[in-house]
Amino acid sequence: MMRRLIIFDKQSSFMKGYIKIYRGLLFLLFAIVIGACSSQGTFSHLDESSRFVLRSDSGLFRGVYSDMGASEVKAHEKATLAEEEDDYLRYTHEGQLLDGQAEYEYFFASQDRLDRIVATVTIYNKDNLEQLKQDIVTFYDQKFGNHKTKDEEKHLWEFDAPKGRNGSIEIELTTASDKDAYTLNIVITKYYKY
Repeated sequence: MMRRLIIFDKQSSFMKGYIKIYRGLLFLLFAIVIGACSSQGTFSHLDESSRFVLRSDSGLFRGVYSDMGASEVKAHEKATLAEEEDDYLRYTHEGQLLDGQAEYEYFFASQDRLDRIVATVTIYNKDNLEQLKQDIVTFYDQKFGNHKTKDEEKHLWEFDAPKGRNGSIEIELTTASDKDAYTLNIVITKYYKY
């Protein structure tokens, strides 16, 4: 009878070890799921047309980071390449989700480093423009901190470039209206520290 109790005690401590490992794995899995959901929160809450313009929640814009080379930008950009030069790429994008058109321009400094992005989005419905503007302001506020407002039409974010990328980043968002169209401009500029 004593032998069985001792064996049971050994098995019990053995099972306790498995239970601890199992609990630890469950906690780790739960933490990964929560982390994945919270990182998608800044992008998944956006309207479809806003996700159409931004395309990705990584990078500065459409999955692109400052200091990328032209070949890297080409690999990330899914819009139609309209013009290409040594230090310049221009893409166009049209879609029903957007109710308009978009143009994305990428400018490269010496040594083939991306240092400026200009996005011009033209929409034919003022309400859609306001929704897009609000979504992008909210997205960038959550990603880079609260913006500065120069006036009602101009929002500005300034922050240091990510670690390993010397300099600072400025994102400027402005809107304008024409007789039949409304325009949202996003200008992202990398300033280098020397």
